[in-house]
Amino acid sequence: MKHYAKIREKLPENFIHNMLSHIINDPELFKPNVRFYERVGINKKRWAIMYNGYESPKITEIVALSDYFRIPLDTMLTFRQLNLYPETIEDLDHIVAKSVKSLCEKNL
Repeated sequence: MKHYAKIREKLPENFIHNMLSHIINDPELFKPNVRFYERVGINKKRWAIMYNGYESPKITEIVALSDYFRIPLDTMLTFRQLNLYPETIEDLDHIVAKSVKSLCEKNL
């Protein structure tokens, strides 16, 4: 019997992309180096998981990023809530449908 890796769903809001869009217009232009990883205390794998939107950073990671980029912590926390509320009814319908689908799959 083969074991397949579980496919992870991306989060609806990507904190790292929001933050980098605020700092530089295009998040893909930021290329972290060894010094960045050491100063922030986040390893490459964890950064990739957050950058690709599979997980949100923990509060300790947000504080470290705030210190590294010299952005006030309250500003950093707003990146986490940028699209907390959907802009249109269609967006809300999509979010609800996705949540219901996810719950149904978990119960099967």
